[in-house]
Amino acid sequence: MATADQIMALYRSHFPAFVRFAFRELHPGQALVDTWHIDVVAEYLDRVARGKIKRLIINLPPRTMKSLSASIALPVWLLGRNPRLRIMSVAGTRELTRDFDQATRELIGSPRCRALFPHLKIEGAKGDIRLPHDGRRMTGVVGGTLVGRGADLIIVDDPIAPAHVHDASRRTTINKWFDAEVIQRLNDKEKGAVIVLMQRLHHDDLSAHLMKGEQDWVHLKLPAVAVADESWPLPGGGRHVRLKGEALAPAIDDLMTLFRRMMDIGAYNFGAQYQQ
Repeated sequence: MATADQIMALYRSHFPAFVRFAFRELHPGQALVDTWHIDVVAEYLDRVARGKIKRLIINLPPRTMKSLSASIALPVWLLGRNPRLRIMSVAGTRELTRDFDQATRELIGSPRCRALFPHLKIEGAKGDIRLPHDGRRMTGVVGGTLVGRGADLIIVDDPIAPAHVHDASRRTTINKWFDAEVIQRLNDKEKGAVIVLMQRLHHDDLSAHLMKGEQDWVHLKLPAVAVADESWPLPGGGRHVRLKGEALAPAIDDLMTLFRRMMDIGAYNFGAQYQQ
C-alpha cells in the first residue's frame, strides 16, 4: 500500500498520474473513464516537458480530455516543477480562454494541489497568472496580437471552430496569424516548445499548414475508429496496440454509438471531427 507521501511524489514526478489527479480535482464526484489514450497523450506531453519534442500537433476527437491534459494540467504541473517558466495559453475564442483560465485557477487553488506545490500562489488579474518566483501563465486569443509577451511554451487550443472551417478567408487568416505571431513569441526559438491541439477539420486547416511547412512537427493523430493497426508508446516504455476497426474509447463511445453519431452529423463532418 502506497503512503500519502509516495502518492504525492508520484503526482509531482509522473505527468500521466497528475492528469488523472487534475480531472478528479476539477470534477469531484464524476467518475473518470480511464482509457489507454490518456496515457498516450500524456506521454507525448511529457516528452515536450522533458525537451524531447519542440513542436507537437495533437489531433483527437471531441471530448477526449486533450484540453484538460494540455491546456490546464500541463501548465500547472510544469509551473509546480519550475515556477520560473513562462507559459502562454492561446485558445480559439475568448470564452474558451476564460474557461481554461478559470479551470487552471481552480486546480492551483484546490487544497490537494496546494499541498503538492505550496509555492504556487496566484497573483495577477484574470487571464494572467503570475507567481512569486516570476513564473507566469498568460492567455491569448487566436487571431489576436501577442506582441510584447514572451514564453517558454506556447499552447494553441482549438484555433478554428467546425462551423467556420469552410471559410477560406478565415482559414488563411489563422494560418498567417500563426506564422506571424506564435513562433516569434518564444523566448528561445531553439529550446522553446509549441503545442497545437485541434480536430482535423479541413485539408487546409492549421494542422495541414504546419505539417506542410519547413519546421519538423511531431504529429499525434488518434481517430475515433482505427483505420489501420496502430502501436502507441506508453509511459514507462510499454506500448498499446489497437487493431483496425477498434474504437478509441469503447467505454465512452462504442462502435454503434459512433455509427449513430455519423448518421446524425453526416459522413463528411464525422470524418473530419472524429476520424481526423
